[in-house]
Amino acid sequence: MATSSSTSSSTSSALTEVVAQPRVKTRRTISPYDLTSSDNPGTLISKPLLCGPNYDERANNLRLALKARKKFGFVDGTIPQPPEDAADYEDWIANNALVISWIRLTIEENLSSSVSHIHDSSELWTHIQKRFGVKNGQRVQRLKTELANCRQKGLPIETYYGKLTQLWGSLADYQRAKTMEEVRKEREEDKLHQFLMGLDDALYGAVKSNLLSRVPLPSLEEAYNALCLDEESKNLSRDNEVRADGVSFAVQANLHRKVFENRGSSVSCTTCGRTGHIADNCFRKIGYPDWWVENPKQNSNF
Repeated sequence: MATSSSTSSSTSSALTEVVAQPRVKTRRTISPYDLTSSDNPGTLISKPLLCGPNYDERANNLRLALKARKKFGFVDGTIPQPPEDAADYEDWIANNALVISWIRLTIEENLSSSVSHIHDSSELWTHIQKRFGVKNGQRVQRLKTELANCRQKGLPIETYYGKLTQLWGSLADYQRAKTMEEVRKEREEDKLHQFLMGLDDALYGAVKSNLLSRVPLPSLEEAYNALCLDEESKNLSRDNEVRADGVSFAVQANLHRKVFENRGSSVSCTTCGRTGHIADNCFRKIGYPDWWVENPKQNSNF
């Protein structure tokens, strides 16, 4: 009896220990291949729509939306297309088609037709990035100009701060320096942009656009020299125009003087047969000048 009681007590104690142990909840891992009822190919998952200049904002928002659904791996290449005989091949095809549909819906209609031939989500993402996300000097210049001109102008502080934050973020995408050399280069580019922003667009807009289109951007000294040459060329052209106007005026003045010197003289014109001028100065032959206000028919000499 003692043995039976001892065994029963041990069993009861063991059961108590088992019951007393807390249950460990097993968390279900969501696979990128999983689809829910909300994963509709006709759903617009992100705004704004891509129209060209707003690529950065649109790409950031769409990237977040895809990551929230564990679908970004289909566009960044981390979930590549499996072989056709793989078990998850059909799942990949379905998810790829879904992501392509979502991407196309975030593009304005006049642009979406130009990417309708691309049927791989990763290829589509890269194509749009290369086409609209070109990080060039002109875009950096535009962002810096917008930052320099950004004012509250009666907006709520929150809205004004939001505009600045968006511009700072867009500019930061172009300025991710990692080494001291890259930091030095960015500082030099900042000087270049400040120099070009202050130029008169009416005079140097074309040269400025050309400089900002170069890849890589020219140095500040190169830009300065190019603009000095353009300024010198403009000054030379202006001097030539002034000189040409002066010569034309001198010729007209000389002709005017000769005409009135000959008036009343006995010289005779072989063109019109009248006196007071010679054939070389005859207005009937060379044409009446703008300053000649007399009626040719009433003037005996011309």
